[in-house]
Amino acid sequence: MLDSSGPTNHVQLAQGAAAQRRTELYHGGASLRALFKNKKAVAVAGFASLGGFLYGYQQGVLGGSFTKPSFQTKFPKTTEAQVQSLLTAILQVGGYLGSLTAGLFGEVYSRKHTILSGALWVILGSFLCAGAKDLAFLYSGRFFTGIGVGTLAGIGFLYNAELAPPEFRGKDHDSDLMGLCHSRHAIEVFWLQCNNLA
Repeated sequence: MLDSSGPTNHVQLAQGAAAQRRTELYHGGASLRALFKNKKAVAVAGFASLGGFLYGYQQGVLGGSFTKPSFQTKFPKTTEAQVQSLLTAILQVGGYLGSLTAGLFGEVYSRKHTILSGALWVILGSFLCAGAKDLAFLYSGRFFTGIGVGTLAGIGFLYNAELAPPEFRGKDHDSDLMGLCHSRHAIEVFWLQCNNLA
């Protein structure tokens, strides 16, 4: 039982009431409705989860390019299995490096700046791939894009957890997990390319 005789006890009462309200929101039937009323939490979770979507998109987008006649004409070696495998795997190598360093850079430079640097790596890699003159540009572009999407996927969880109100943290984490199901996004990209919509 809290004693209301001192000035610090008002703070304890307020903290106890806030904790009780958070518990009611989280465990009550209205928790999902309360989540969508907090537009900032939903927006932050959606934005930070884009890294997982980008990872899946980058995995799937190159497969359709290998079959395009214009791509094969500009880069004839991409019809070889070894070159295709390396172009696909180098994104994963960059992603591995980006996700390993995301936590360190997030601690040293801040989460926001780490997300910004991940986005800049993706932009650099995309520019290199789009303006590629030879395979070296494609390799470096895919590697830099991998660093970027790995950084974004690695820091998104932490950024969501820090900015979300305590009663919504698990739900924000779920949105990250949905974003990180990049095989689903890769399948969607393959499906779009097979139907000539991409």
